[in-house]
Amino acid sequence: MNKQLPDKVRSLPIFSDYPEGIDVSFWSSNSIGLLIGSGFGHWGMVVMRPGSRETYEGNSETTSIPWEDGVYFFSQYR
Repeated sequence: MNKQLPDKVRSLPIFSDYPEGIDVSFWSSNSIGLLIGSGFGHWGMVVMRPGSRETYEGNSETTSIPWEDGVYFFSQYR
């Protein structure tokens, strides 16, 4: 289990079924990605550094859903 993540993150509905499977990635110098999934699909959230003007648009395989300032949920299916 990824014990470095706060319980509040691990218990979010998108992660709660398999919290030990959360992968943490630095997507840029201003953002961090928390994702879960398999080879055919991933979903999770991207969190930007406070005050960053960067946004997360995703790509041709990704659906990005803004939640609050600097926080985006996403799903990616291949």
